[in-house]
Amino acid sequence: MTPKRAAGGQVDEAPALSDPPTSDENCSTRRIASMTAERRGSYRVIGPFEVTWSGRSGDRHVRVADFSLTGCFVEDIAAPATGERVTLTLRVPGGAPIEAAGRVAYVNRPLGFAVAFEEDDHLASELASAARRITQQRR
Repeated sequence: MTPKRAAGGQVDEAPALSDPPTSDENCSTRRIASMTAERRGSYRVIGPFEVTWSGRSGDRHVRVADFSLTGCFVEDIAAPATGERVTLTLRVPGGAPIEAAGRVAYVNRPLGFAVAFEEDDHLASELASAARRITQQRR
């Protein structure tokens, strides 16, 4: 499939969820084109989505710009330290909140920070299901 340029410099591509991509998954799952795109092995579901993150500094209610099976980008001017363990409660349309734990991969002040999720088959299944549901709702 040839990537198509979308608004905001994003590239439309088929998602790499837990199963091979289907045509239903193509419409709203995008991989962000950037200098770091080569490092990303997972496709992103573009938000925003509500999230509560908890770290050493307490709880904050903010937004997630996007998520994948392996991580997310949290939009917040306050940020934990790189490497800090955080827990997230991600709220996506049409489903129960998704609980995830991970470590801060990097901080991009003042935009926010990236979280790499801890490996968890149940979490991966929940995220894949949410991605498919969101894709279907956006069609």
